[in-house]
Amino acid sequence: MLALSASVALLTQQSLQTWLIAGGYVVVGTILFLVARAARRREHRQGTAEPTRELRLERPIVRDDD
Repeated sequence: MLALSASVALLTQQSLQTWLIAGGYVVVGTILFLVARAARRREHRQGTAEPTRELRLERPIVRDDD
């Protein structure tokens, strides 16, 4: 609760210019996200998307049983 109230207090002390700049970054990031998402969907529909390679996170267990 203390962290939440401290965060709100700090956020309300920012100038309008800071909020406008931050809002601009959010808008630009949203536009870039939507463009990339549309491109992925188009590639998927056309069948030109590169298949993702499988990443193995664990080594296979090798046993030396004679």
